[in-house]
Amino acid sequence: MSIALKELRVKVLESIRFPLLFLAVCWLVFFTAVFFDLDFHKYGVSPREWKGLLGILLMPFLHGDLEHILNNSFGILTLTTLLFFFYKSIAYKVFWLCFFISGFWTWSIAYGGYHIGASAIIYALFGFLVPSGMIRRDTHLLAITFLVIFAHSGIVWGIFPTKPGISWEGHLAGFLAGIVLAIYYRKEGPQKKKIIINDDDTFNEMRFGKYYWDEEKRKEELEKEYFKIIYNYKKEGD
Repeated sequence: MSIALKELRVKVLESIRFPLLFLAVCWLVFFTAVFFDLDFHKYGVSPREWKGLLGILLMPFLHGDLEHILNNSFGILTLTTLLFFFYKSIAYKVFWLCFFISGFWTWSIAYGGYHIGASAIIYALFGFLVPSGMIRRDTHLLAITFLVIFAHSGIVWGIFPTKPGISWEGHLAGFLAGIVLAIYYRKEGPQKKKIIINDDDTFNEMRFGKYYWDEEKRKEELEKEYFKIIYNYKKEGD
């Protein structure tokens, strides 16, 4: 195995470690509820009620049924892994801000019932990853933007009240939180590579114009300037 592949493997394993740990907690809570026939729904977000504030911390770990947790597991695994792979330096800050902001905004704008599940975080991560590539204008990050859109193409419809029993308010809160974080952290993490031009480069580029960055043309211009032919004339009889 080449060094590049080994480094890639290590980076992927490092990136997937946190989402797997997070999902392990979600599944542990889910199996505990099923095995002991417990109802954890009441610990979710109860909008604009003081007791519902606790749900901001607990909501992402609570799921209604097997289909619910399976769907959320795919989103958390893929989007969080991409976050840690491409935005390693700010990944923890972004994830936990997605966690708390999406939960608090859900508590603030939602109506009725108890809101549970990690989907608000998924929408926040989607809201962060998609515009981040566009804002930073880096080719690799733009590729990730299109990959995320392709893999989660139907996610946008979740921010509208199309299905009863689905917390579209949580989805909307998460999506908006992700966009805000993408703008806020636009100058942190990976950036578009820039050509750094020193003072000599600036001066020479002004002198040679477009030829400065063309090595062959630059040589020709230098030869014209520094290599001169000197003619010596002799008088007849000398």
